[in-house]
Amino acid sequence: VTTERVFESLNVLVNHNGSVTIPATAVANIPLRLRVISDYYSNPTPTACNDVQYGQAEDYTITVLPNTVPPVASFTSSIVNTCSGEVSFTDVSTNYPTAWSWSFGDGGTSVQQNPTHFYTTAGTYNVTLTATNPYGTDSYVSSVTVQVIPVSITVTGTMMPNQVLQFTATSAGATSFNWNFGDGYSASIQNPMHTYTTNGVYIVTLVVQNASCTVTKYDTLNIGVIGVDELLEEETMVVSPNPFTDEVSIYYNVSGNKNVTLQVTDIAGRLIQNLVLDEKQIGGIHKYLFTGDAEGVYLVHLVIDKDVITRKIVKVGSK
Repeated sequence: VTTERVFESLNVLVNHNGSVTIPATAVANIPLRLRVISDYYSNPTPTACNDVQYGQAEDYTITVLPNTVPPVASFTSSIVNTCSGEVSFTDVSTNYPTAWSWSFGDGGTSVQQNPTHFYTTAGTYNVTLTATNPYGTDSYVSSVTVQVIPVSITVTGTMMPNQVLQFTATSAGATSFNWNFGDGYSASIQNPMHTYTTNGVYIVTLVVQNASCTVTKYDTLNIGVIGVDELLEEETMVVSPNPFTDEVSIYYNVSGNKNVTLQVTDIAGRLIQNLVLDEKQIGGIHKYLFTGDAEGVYLVHLVIDKDVITRKIVKVGSK
């Protein structure tokens, strides 16, 4: 069986050698058969259950002993965008840790294995990873340095159609401001005014630049929206609030009984959480909550039968 193969060495005429890493899921303390097979190099690759033509097969008994060694914690970091303070961390601890605890040096924490964190203030931060398995705990400290442009958005006015809203951007040292109001209109001044003409939820995007950095900030406006029901008259999805600090509500409408999958991924497409996995759901409005473990940008993917709807959500730190 191909899935049981732990090592192969092909097209070598003299000596074959290599090493095998025992997976963490291996059965321990029970005798296991290890079959070693060799055959002439031009013949088909031998398998565990087929006869060899010009070689031989030998069986050995091995016993996998439990790993009783505590982990050795370590990680690498990659600055995704120093201007926005986005840093990704990758666990490279050894000896099979089963739990991770991160302290990012600015009060932020995470229990993900490979988290992403957003720093809001420029500086150098000592990051601590504590890795744990059933046999012990180990910690590792390393520093990261970010150059962050602080950006804030303020919107004043009556949140109704055909009302003038004042948009104000605050960002020390910024040299350009580019707004996208989410309704097809944009502006390139620091403090524009804008009027929405129809009810809806609009994601406002502000891109701020200085001599060396570009930072994107998001805000969500509910224009003339009384409740979720009026937004979900069709088969669609609404997320609110967005951006969020603690949790975001995900609403969607199913017309009739259909198969539904609802997943949250990071911006690179790596799965963060399955909220619904190929479940037959009745028609109507459904609601789920997502908290997110770390600040950053996430994607919410809703699949209703074969139709896919994706929304971008942003988790930010508390003000």
